Amino acid sequence: MAIRDRVRVLYVPKGLYMDSGLGVRLSIAARQNDILIYRIGLGDTITAGELEMVIVSDAPEFLLKVVYRDYEFHLPLEP
Repeated sequence: MAIRDRVRVLYVPKGLYMDSGLGVRLSIAARQNDILIYRIGLGDTITAGELEMVIVSDAPEFLLKVVYRDYEFHLPLEP
């Protein structure tokens, strides 16, 4: 199974500099595999069916509030 069959969208923090280093490598890989890149930040919401993720902090730590049906928890993402 190729990566493009598993990943259709890539969400990256708005603070990630896309013109050098990791940002450039992600952009190239995404373009080569027809993967969309969305830049997300504080207050943005991602919804997929009954799953909802809200960015409640993006600096200095990236923190998501994840809600699925009757369950809710916070998920810190390390850089």
